[in-house]
Amino acid sequence: MLPSFKATEAVWTNAYKSAKKNTIFIDNSTFSPLDAKKIGLIAKEKGFIPALTPVSGGVPGAQNGTLSFMVGGDKEHFEAIKKFLQPMGKNFFYCGDFASGQIVKICNNLCLGITMAGLSESLALGVKLGADPKILSEVMSTSTARCWSLDTYNPIPGILPNAPASRDYDNGYNIELIKKDLMIADECSKEVNLDSELGKKVLEYYTELDKKGLQKKDMGYLYKYIFNNKKAL
Repeated sequence: MLPSFKATEAVWTNAYKSAKKNTIFIDNSTFSPLDAKKIGLIAKEKGFIPALTPVSGGVPGAQNGTLSFMVGGDKEHFEAIKKFLQPMGKNFFYCGDFASGQIVKICNNLCLGITMAGLSESLALGVKLGADPKILSEVMSTSTARCWSLDTYNPIPGILPNAPASRDYDNGYNIELIKKDLMIADECSKEVNLDSELGKKVLEYYTELDKKGLQKKDMGYLYKYIFNNKKAL
């Protein structure tokens, strides 16, 4: 599970030198579906079995072994791949060929980025108007605004003790990673001629935070940024 396609490509290229033919390469990294097709075809040409299986569930999912895996590869190997991944996960989805898992993951993370931005704006408005942030979160968690970013990953410090926001936004889903995923979504949108306006706006937010040297902070830091009207923090 690596932070970029460049890192994955380097590891796979090195593994080609010593791995036995028909070895299944299981990679949980997230990168462009376009790159997924490229690396999958090369692996097959060299006699290996590519399985690109990005994950969802964040830090809580990793800690609890409840990650969701989006498996892309030859269906005949799905059960073997699933068996290997089971200690880390709870949900396993066969998505199709080796690029399919990446397509599903990028769509998921595009929604995640947009949802976190909308949630952060809503929570910031409520707190500035005088609402108790805990009560506000509880009500929204049982109403139509309910989402994972709210009830599992709340970006307001102190609401959820195990969320990154409650440890100064450290050790979470880094800003540099959500920025990377939103950039991939933007590239893919251009490839299929889809004008993804919300995705572009949220990418602007995370690019600004990255430029401020906050790339290692959790994505929920966006709440703090919006709350302070995008001023220097």
